[in-house]
Amino acid sequence: LRWAKRSFFMLVPASVLIGVFLAFNYGFPWFLIAVGLAFAPPGLLAWLDSARVNKVDQEVAPFIRSLGNVTAALGTTLSGSLAKIDRRSLGTLEPYIRRLQVRLNSKISPEKSWDAFRDEVGSQLMNRTTRMFVDGVALGGPPDRVGAIASEYAMDSAMMRARRVVSAAPFAFLTIPLHFAMTGLMVFVLEIMKAFNVRIGLAVLDLESNSGGAGIGAAATLPVFQQQDLGLLSNMTTVALMSMTIGNALTPKFALGGHPLNTALFGAITFLMTAFNMLIIPSIAGGVLLPE
Repeated sequence: LRWAKRSFFMLVPASVLIGVFLAFNYGFPWFLIAVGLAFAPPGLLAWLDSARVNKVDQEVAPFIRSLGNVTAALGTTLSGSLAKIDRRSLGTLEPYIRRLQVRLNSKISPEKSWDAFRDEVGSQLMNRTTRMFVDGVALGGPPDRVGAIASEYAMDSAMMRARRVVSAAPFAFLTIPLHFAMTGLMVFVLEIMKAFNVRIGLAVLDLESNSGGAGIGAAATLPVFQQQDLGLLSNMTTVALMSMTIGNALTPKFALGGHPLNTALFGAITFLMTAFNMLIIPSIAGGVLLPE
């Protein structure tokens, strides 16, 4: 997650400056492309780290329970019990536990060793559970009883998070294709109105050329026979597209939870989708509605 934060603060400010330059020279979609590409690396790193943390959260309960039982059975300290527990079933936690054991065996302060362990793992559930367990044992609680209580808390928390993911994941990922369809539809409707506006102007010119200007003076003054200024409508559509782009990037984060940098991955997807629609659809719509 450290690399995700570094890449975010390095890439995003630079991409905004580059995007503003590209927007002034080549159009607003290139601003979206620059920002979307900058969001992708930190978002992907944060997503991979969240997947790792989810695996860690599933192993917190068995780790604490086994550590408490071994400590109570051997009548030794937590440092001595770490070497006796079976770490083969803790695939994700195994390297972190090994480094924790090395620190404790090197006579480093147990408090500092456990703090370093929590920082390396990066799981809030691990942080709370180990503090509950280590402090409870240090205050004289039975290791097996304290471990059972702490592991029950960890298991309940992990199960509730898993249930939330099951119910929220379909909704969160459904926003991606819906965003692509809705932004594409908005751009296409705007292009239809622009094409219709051009058609009105061409029809008036054709009528004037065929009639020699006779008998159309009154009709040409009617608003329906005049081209309209669609600048305000274009600006409003751009604002609506940006609102949808930002909103649909935040929605999966609010539904799934996790680190705030997870928003960057969905932001990269929505920004690039909006830019794709703004670049491709006008040329397609123009070719269909205004053939040469």
